[in-house]
Amino acid sequence: MSKTKRNQYATTHTGENHHVADETELRKFPFGVLAAQPEEVAADLVPKILAQKTNGGLVEFLSTDRVLVKFFERFVLQKKSEYIDDDGNVIKMPGEQYDADGVRALY
Repeated sequence: MSKTKRNQYATTHTGENHHVADETELRKFPFGVLAAQPEEVAADLVPKILAQKTNGGLVEFLSTDRVLVKFFERFVLQKKSEYIDDDGNVIKMPGEQYDADGVRALY
């Protein structure tokens, strides 16, 4: 693929939806499948952290089972991400504020 063709698509800093370069699109893909909001991650992890009786214990959000379920939902059930569109852009929720790079402001 020529350099011109490969760099023909980009996402602007203002968050406008454009196709991204093929290589970047492939790198972004897992994020759309595995994306979760901070509140969801915290609701799962905080009880696990508080239940730890020793220092250095293992606490994980993306367990192998969770990853497999997410990929099953995406590829077998054709479930779309609630947070990342097919082009790798953040789906902005009404009433929320976002930084220029698409990160939702939490406060």
